[in-house]
Amino acid sequence: MKNSLCRRFIVIEGIDGCGKGVVMEGVVRLLAQKGAKFSDLREKISDFKGSDFILTCEPTNEGKGQEIRSKILKNLKDYSAMDVAEAFAQDREILYRNVIVPALEKGIFIIQDRSFVSSLVYQVVQAEQNNESLAQKDVLSLAGNVLAVENAPGLVIVQQIKPEVAHSRLTNRTGKMDGTDFEKIGFLKKIAEMYNSQAVSYTHLRAHETVLDLVCRLLLE
Repeated sequence: MKNSLCRRFIVIEGIDGCGKGVVMEGVVRLLAQKGAKFSDLREKISDFKGSDFILTCEPTNEGKGQEIRSKILKNLKDYSAMDVAEAFAQDREILYRNVIVPALEKGIFIIQDRSFVSSLVYQVVQAEQNNESLAQKDVLSLAGNVLAVENAPGLVIVQQIKPEVAHSRLTNRTGKMDGTDFEKIGFLKKIAEMYNSQAVSYTHLRAHETVLDLVCRLLLE
């Protein structure tokens, strides 16, 4: 994929409870207020013909993505880190072939909650905690991730937050706590450290600008 096309692809990353959902909902409000043509594909992937913007997420809420959400993440002890990485890669490949790549080719602006970067962080930490051997190169070798890297986002924004604050948010959520090991304070701290070590793309926030402000500014430029 040509880099000029991928510049229209923004991903929001970060530990669980960091506020990615708040940013995504803020984007929805902005697009609605501006009268923009957009499709929110986070709950169900549907036809996005005629849209100038689409919102997506990983995992998806269909097929393999739904299996990840309802089964795998709730029973992590039954799966190796590679098992989880493979499931995410399979879901990611379907999303990219059916939505991301076609949307980029049509010049549609994509805002996405999580990406292959999450797998590079979460599954490597998961493997470490389970005394398994799994390197980032192993994760990147999976077919779905190869496709994702070939169509990598032009900008990855990592929402920063103290793990303790994120954990408090997760604990106080009503009906939102997944109850996975990924939401435990020890794991959140390890994930935060890993995100801080990644060579992901950042852009500087302007004075008093939030991540939501930044994303909205980029969409309107």
